[in-house]
Amino acid sequence: MEFISYPDLRVLLHETFPRYPLDKLNRYDITPASFEKITELYNLPLPYKELPELLDFEEDTEKLYTKLFGETSVKDSKLIIITDEFIKEKKFAVMGSSYLHTFIHDYYTETYGMSLFQPLDVVFWYVDQKLLLLVHHEGYYAWLSYN
Repeated sequence: MEFISYPDLRVLLHETFPRYPLDKLNRYDITPASFEKITELYNLPLPYKELPELLDFEEDTEKLYTKLFGETSVKDSKLIIITDEFIKEKKFAVMGSSYLHTFIHDYYTETYGMSLFQPLDVVFWYVDQKLLLLVHHEGYYAWLSYN
């Protein structure tokens, strides 16, 4: 695993979604809400699903992992993870998607002293697969495919 800086992430976002102006991308504007703006610009459907367990601080991490990732199969891909903690630190995790389970269960929990699946915003961006998983702090999520 490595990290990408905010300026590098900003460039990658603009290269991927050129209709989203660079001046609209500040380091606090890379949450599920900003990706909602992108879907509007590109007329992409955003099929949010409720997952009330995301609001429960005590919910089992493995159970949530299975619910979120069990419905789709993703080939190994470059994966960028954007979390509230990473936004504060101005860095974002980059890894092969095959490392995701370890990242969630070991790295994030040990580093931040909490489960990644708290009531917070998380973006999982499968760069090579052109696929996003948006997890919203209000207890819903959406898989989004783009071209």
